[in-house]
Formats: sequence, C-alpha cells, structure tokens
Amino acid sequence: PYVGMADDTRQKTSLALSALVVTAVFVGVGLPMWWMTTSVYRADLPLEAINELSTVKPNYKINVTLVVPGISLGSSATIIRALLDVLTINKTSDEAGNLRPSAGYSVSARPARQTELRVFQMSFGSISELDEVMWHEVETQPGGYLVYQLPKDVSLYGSKPSIYVGQHRCIYITHGLLEAVLPRVAEIFEQVVVNTDMVSAAYIATTDSQQINKRLKAEVMTAVRSKPGYRISFSLLNPEPNRFQVGWNIRTATREYLHPLLDRLAVMGKFTVESQILRYVNLGVTPKLDNKEKGYYLTQAELPHTINPVESRLGTYVSSDPSIDFLVYVPPLSQFPLYIVDEGGERVASNAFLSPRWGGILVYNLNKSEDVQVVDVPMEEIMPVFVSELRLLLGMSNLKPSLQDVLIAEPHSTGISDWELDGLLLRRCMENIATTTATLTSLIQLLEEVKNMVIADQIQTQVVKATDSIAECHRHMKSGRLLDAFLLSKQAIESSETAFFDPSMLALLYFPEDQKFAIYVPLFVPVSLPLLLSTGAALKHLFKGKDKSAKQQTDETDSIMDKTSTETSS
Repeated sequence: PYVGMADDTRQKTSLALSALVVTAVFVGVGLPMWWMTTSVYRADLPLEAINELSTVKPNYKINVTLVVPGISLGSSATIIRALLDVLTINKTSDEAGNLRPSAGYSVSARPARQTELRVFQMSFGSISELDEVMWHEVETQPGGYLVYQLPKDVSLYGSKPSIYVGQHRCIYITHGLLEAVLPRVAEIFEQVVVNTDMVSAAYIATTDSQQINKRLKAEVMTAVRSKPGYRISFSLLNPEPNRFQVGWNIRTATREYLHPLLDRLAVMGKFTVESQILRYVNLGVTPKLDNKEKGYYLTQAELPHTINPVESRLGTYVSSDPSIDFLVYVPPLSQFPLYIVDEGGERVASNAFLSPRWGGILVYNLNKSEDVQVVDVPMEEIMPVFVSELRLLLGMSNLKPSLQDVLIAEPHSTGISDWELDGLLLRRCMENIATTTATLTSLIQLLEEVKNMVIADQIQTQVVKATDSIAECHRHMKSGRLLDAFLLSKQAIESSETAFFDPSMLALLYFPEDQKFAIYVPLFVPVSLPLLLSTGAALKHLFKGKDKSAKQQTDETDSIMDKTSTETSS
C-alpha cells in the first residue's frame, strides 16, 4: 500500500510541475509575443525641434546696393548710414504678442561700373528703355536690388518724376541729390518692392487672421493658399445653344496672354490649364430689370449666389490641386443686356466680378443688332480681365501705392515685374513657414492625444525632412537667399502635409480602448482561468507535499531519538 501511495504522490507532483511549466511558457513567451505582435509601432519624431519652430522669429534680409557715379569711400558710408536710419525696422511682435516677420536691410554703395556708364551715355526715348538695356548689363538675385543715381548730364527724363521703379530690380533717381530722396527710397521698399505689411499679414493670417487690419486681410484672404500645383479652368457658359452658338479661341488666347505669366510663376508650382464649353447652364439668379437703362443687372449681394449652381456643372473633381475657375457667361436674349453694378449702383467697367479663392465670372453680352447664329467671343477683351484677376488670386496687387514724384513701371508682357515676383515668393515663403509649423504642431498634438495611432517610418522621414527644411529655410532667409528659402519652404509644406495625411496613421485611429477589451476578454478569459486554477492547485500540492515531507522527517527524527533514549535506560 505504501508503494501505491508513493506512485500516486509522484504522479500528482509531475502534473503540478507540468502545470507550472505551461504557465511559465504562457507568461514568459506567450504574453510578450502577443504584446509585440499587437502593439502599435510609433517611430521617434523630433519633438523638441518641432516645438522650437513655433518660437522662431522669421527674419528676412533685403540686399540694397546704391550705385552712385564717382562716389568716394567716405561718402558711401554716410549715405549707407542715412538710408539705414530711414528704413523702418518692423516690430518683433504685434500688439497681441504674436511673432511676425522682421525685415533686415543690408545696404552697400559703390561707384558705377564702366558697362553701366556706357548705358548712361546711350540715347533712349524713355526711362523704361534704359531700364531694359541696363537689366541685361547687370546681375541681381531675387531679394537684391540696385538703386541708381543717374549722372547729372543725363537730362532726357525731364523734371518729374524724381524716382522711377523699373520692371526688374532697378530703381532710378532721375534727378536731384540721393541724400534728399532717401526717405522716398525707403518708402518704395517698404510699400512697393517688399511691402513689409503684406509679408507680415501673409504670415499671421495663416494662424490668426483677426490680428491684421481689414485692408490687408481682404488682400490676403483673396489669394488662394500656397500649394504645389494649381488647376486653372476656363469655361464658356451658353444657356441657349438652340438660339445661338458661341465659340472662342481659348487655346491661342491662353498661349498669348496666360502662358507668359505662368512661365514666370513656374517656380511657385505646376499650373494646369483646361477649358470647356457648357450648354444649358444658367447662373441660377434672376437679374433685376432696369427700365431706365433698358437692361438687366446683378448687384454685389446677388453675385455670390451665382457660383453654387454653376460650380456643380464644372466637373472639377479630377485633381487634388486647388482649382481656379474663370467663367464667361453669355446671358440669354430674355436677359439681354446683363450688367454687373457696384455698391453705388454704377456699372462695373469690366462687367466681371472676382470671388476670393475661387475665380471670376465675366458677363459677355452679344451684339443683338446683328442677326447671327454663330458668335465668337473676342478673347482680346476678356483675357486681360482674367489675367488681372489671376494676379489677385495668386497674391499680387493690381493697385500700386501713390507716392509723390515716384513712377512705378507697369508689368511687361509677362504680366509680372521681377520685384513683384520677389515679393510674391517672399509672402508665399512666409505662408509656407507658418503653415508647415502649424501642421507639424497639430500632428504632434494629435499623436500625443491618440496613443494607438501608428507612426510609420515614412511618416518619421517626412516629418524630419519638413523640420530640417524649415530650419534651413530660416537660415537662407536671414542671409538674403530668397529663392533658395522659398524652394525649401515649398519642400517643407509638401513633406508636412504628406506626413499629416498619411493613410497608415488612420489604421487604428478609430479603435478605442473599450473595443480592445471587447476583443481580448473573450480570448484571454477562457485561457487564463484554467491556467490560474491549475497553477493554484499545483502550488498548493507542492507546498502541501513539502509540509508533509517536513512533518514525516520530524516524526522519524523523534522516533529515533525515543528509541535511543530507551536503549540508554536499559
């Protein structure tokens, strides 16, 4: 009987040890493997560098070179100090404490070179002709400008204006002493060439548009947001194709009027131009009858309501790039002629209106006196209007500030001056910096709030790329390399938005903690309960067997001691 009891005890001990081994494998191998295979991968991100971006003050430098024939070293130092004194240095922050861009000017002076003196000695019919010739003789980079004091013997240009702002990056003082017009030169840089208020507004409006005044806000909010590409669409709307057919030579018109401008703006992004003719499409608004003028008109309050009915027919859903739409609307004969009036009730000369960040609509009235069934829209009339509106939508102003004794050259055939392009790149650069900083900051906040969101390696790569690009952009801005800074800011905004909208981050975004319990509890409870019970029973058996062995050993020791004592007594 004792042998059978010993075998039974050994069998129970073996089962207890097996249960403990299974539990050890489950805890030591199974749980870690489950944790590793179900945990969310989160790559490390440069959190400190991103947090520092929001505290960095954007500074940019403008390089100004004064060219004065025969100037001495001492005179140049005096003129440089005088110009720096009158140039306004922007405040570091506004009244609300928000960081804003700060302009710095690097001013130098030199005498005119031989090539420049030869240009001065030539005979020109106008100052604009001199500007074109001079531009081919000098080299300047975006953000760098030349201020020429014309020699005293040059009297071709008359007495006024005293300052001429050329189409390129040259400013000419046609007569008078340079020292006397330096305050006017400073105004030209701050209000025309650089336009420091618009630069600050472009930066601040990205985060808080309430911190800029009404005029600047209107200009900033009119322009479309900075993007890697834009889609420009031209549409001809004919509500009555059964009564007349309307055509247009849009291909030739865009090539002559639009492409020269887009070629200059190619550094900003990729522009795609499309066109279409839509029939049986109305504006969706009934114009008012004007008995006095014998026509119909649309007021400023009615114009916004004309966009929604038309927009659904434009078919602009094939591209992720923002769309800029230009529409030519030929009103039906029942609403002929149709005019657009301003707030004062006066007809708008262009008979067109602009919708901020959307596009423009031009109303073209047919010549009713001609009984024709086929009409061609005169592109020479509508394209200048659309080019002017496109400039506004891309962030360029068509109105120049009125400065006394200052003549500002009109843009040449390309539709944009070189200094206008510089100012546009500067404002877009500031917008890109602010947008990228806000995007990265929002991304970090989102990742901190949602702990189970995946941070893949490609997201880490894009975030690091965007952060490094912005840091490098700030360095280029401070050194005056405007074009390089803009390209870096463009790269930064592309990388930040690629990281923010990466599809892999959404894999577990809508997988809350309570759903984890709903999934894993039915799995682990049936497995863990038997393990816990068997582990408890095994431990109980082992400790009970250990106590029994210890008691048996004690009893045997006492028996031996009693036996020894008895023998000694005998």
